[in-house]
Amino acid sequence: MPEQSEIDYGVLIDRLIEDFGPVKRLWPVSIRLVVWILIEATILGVATLFKGSADAAGVFYFRNYGLDAGAFLLASIAAASIALRNSIPGRETNASELILLVVGIIAAAAIVQFEPLPGTLLSSDAFRSALGHQLAFAALPWVALFWAARRAMPLRPRLTGGIIGVAASSFAIAAGLVCGPIYSITWELLAGAIVTALSAAAGAVWLNRERVWCKDSALSAASPTETGWFGTRVVFPVAAALAVGLLLLVLRAGSGVSQPVPDFDLAIANYQQSLTNFRPNVPSSTIGTVLTAYIEDGMPSYMWDFGPLGFKLVGGRFEHLPDGTPVTYTWFRDTRTGVMCMFKQVSGFQAPPVIHIERDHLLFYRYRGYSVCLSNVGGYGDFVSVIVSPMPMKSFMRMVLSTLSIEQR
Repeated sequence: MPEQSEIDYGVLIDRLIEDFGPVKRLWPVSIRLVVWILIEATILGVATLFKGSADAAGVFYFRNYGLDAGAFLLASIAAASIALRNSIPGRETNASELILLVVGIIAAAAIVQFEPLPGTLLSSDAFRSALGHQLAFAALPWVALFWAARRAMPLRPRLTGGIIGVAASSFAIAAGLVCGPIYSITWELLAGAIVTALSAAAGAVWLNRERVWCKDSALSAASPTETGWFGTRVVFPVAAALAVGLLLLVLRAGSGVSQPVPDFDLAIANYQQSLTNFRPNVPSSTIGTVLTAYIEDGMPSYMWDFGPLGFKLVGGRFEHLPDGTPVTYTWFRDTRTGVMCMFKQVSGFQAPPVIHIERDHLLFYRYRGYSVCLSNVGGYGDFVSVIVSPMPMKSFMRMVLSTLSIEQR
């Protein structure tokens, strides 16, 4: 909220006229905003390159959450524009602009809320991860915007600092939506509130007009080293370097290829082989005959049927892995792509520790360029169902969630 005290510019100029001196020309708000947007674009580009080595995770997030990310990017740009204008005397933000900004962020959060986000429990560990991710992605945009605001003369330092925090945290949320990971939107917003509060506190200290404009000349002369070591020429380059280092550290830590998931690898290998050579070894005239054959071999009476969605049943296979584990493969095709459904007996169900989306007790993953659905077939012993397809995740999820399993009656 704007500070309550009114600013008398005439009195302020009279007090500061003796300290006026030549300074470098301040770039217009539009140019500074464009530079800040370029910084955002650079960070997103670098992050996408890092994530691109991890089984197209960046493409996965961009394809599925591009609209959501765009909403938060617009909110971050709007906040940055308000912060830059608010740092110029006479162009302070009015209440209506702040209200519109808040409404925009609420709308962006609402859009995200309607999307299935990677499943993370509302735990303290998840919150710490969300906060650490936001700090890493928000640090460099925050330093750049804070420096740009300090180059001007904000007369509402706490408000300006808070808006800078909103801009940086909104960008961090957008970056997570574009390249991952994104946590519970509740945790993301709470982490953003903390970043905003810290930024407001920093603004109250380092953007304060009394500290910036009204320095006592005698005190400055008595401690010249303070200006030399803690002035903007040293502090901001160091802060920017640390912010870049933190971002690269986080990106590098998250860019490694995920640990192999043997069940996913097995299903994908059979998908790839089935594209050119799939030979059913059980009766496969209908879904019912395939299911009956599986049940006779001791498999669960549970099956996915993608026929109503335009996929043709090619057939099913029952096999034993080298260690004797029973497994079935059911292959569906359409004119463009295919779907492989694998059932496999396991000694105990444990979901892979990979970023995923949970919907209706089904776990959805993006792995090696494939969309994967994993479920524990409850009530039938220890079996897992693995469905794989190269379809985009959103289309794949709609397909799986709209398909009803058929059970032996």
